Amino acid sequence: IRKVINSFILFVLSILIINGQGFVLNNILTPKQKQRVETLINPSSDPLGSGWNITQSKIAIGSGGVFGKGFLKGTQTGLNFVPIQSTDFIFSVIAEELGFVGLSLVIATYLVLTFCAFKITRNQSDCFYKYLCFGLSLLISLQAILNMGVVTGLLPTKGIPLPFISNGSSSLLAFISIVCILLIANRYSFKSNE
Repeated sequence: IRKVINSFILFVLSILIINGQGFVLNNILTPKQKQRVETLINPSSDPLGSGWNITQSKIAIGSGGVFGKGFLKGTQTGLNFVPIQSTDFIFSVIAEELGFVGLSLVIATYLVLTFCAFKITRNQSDCFYKYLCFGLSLLISLQAILNMGVVTGLLPTKGIPLPFISNGSSSLLAFISIVCILLIANRYSFKSNE
């Protein structure tokens, strides 16, 4: 009986998800949000309008190849086809100029940074500092993942800077402050006051 009930619940949920997409797109989302979802699904439906950013970003990433075209020698980025390339789409600039090897180094750097940040989190014995370090570690890693997902077309386009790389002093200052807090927490390894 339990398997039948679980199968029925799964069936009902799948029907609701399949039939609910049109309702959500037409009645809940604003026109701008609807356009973002449609662009995510099919950026070539409006290649000169809402799909321009992601289309040009994908072209830049693909044209980089394995070793890239060289520093400041990218055609998509050099001719300003890639929009907002110093902030939101900096990942596609790296892909075009440094290629797969450069992207691998950038991703490896973020993985090492995330690993170290979560190691600092694990070493904290006080709950407040453990949660603080966990939140800050998650902020760095999720923002990097979100930016890379947007630039590669896996997520809807949204203005999220790539940590430590995107041009913008407020973003850079915030991430440097986060790393400073993590380093202070690692240095003192705050103990619980219980």
